[in-house]
Amino acid sequence: MSSNHVVVQGETMSSIAKANNFANFLTIWNDAGNAGLRTLRHNPHILEVGDSVFILDPPGNVAQGNDSQRHVFALNDPALFLSIQLQDVDAKPIANKDVVLRVDSKDKNGREAVEDVFELKTDKDGKFSIEILEDANEAELTVGDDRIVIFVGRLGPVGSNVGMRTRLNNLGYFAGFENDVDTEQLRWALEEFQHDHGIKANGDVDDPANKARLKQTQKKLAEVHGDHDLP
Repeated sequence: MSSNHVVVQGETMSSIAKANNFANFLTIWNDAGNAGLRTLRHNPHILEVGDSVFILDPPGNVAQGNDSQRHVFALNDPALFLSIQLQDVDAKPIANKDVVLRVDSKDKNGREAVEDVFELKTDKDGKFSIEILEDANEAELTVGDDRIVIFVGRLGPVGSNVGMRTRLNNLGYFAGFENDVDTEQLRWALEEFQHDHGIKANGDVDDPANKARLKQTQKKLAEVHGDHDLP
């Protein structure tokens, strides 16, 4: 029967769909019961902890065919990709660089189920993209002697403190740790980002008078970060 699911840390629409036995996350995302969520979140894979997702009854698809014949069934299962761009300290692309990516997935009980290992090379823009499982939750990127841990599904909407902090950290502006309550380090990082992108510096996320400038900064941050979660 239908239900409402409250998003927890690390979940995306793809992982929620898989956990509820839906092959295609769009079946849930595009349902009328999630119209409000679609208005609030512009990307089904960038959700915020506490968001409510309406889970409709799984469709009872039945296919008929002669039992003396062979039948081929196609599953409409959209692929999920992890896309990464490498830049140096001057924000220049690290092109044609060999990297190793390990991606871990967990089962419904939180136990590690699959580890995929990919040997890849960045393109001329320092980018690469790889298909991952719907319930992938963590990855480790090895670049030369450096190892970088990537938490899949924990980017957060750019309009939230977590979302701003994560994007700033990804871009090399240290904005504090994921669940920091204090916003002082976030403010410093925002002001450094604003200075670098021609926005008058004021990173006070708690000042109502700063709302318009903060909105402008969030839009630029999403653009520079390369995601589609525009506020």
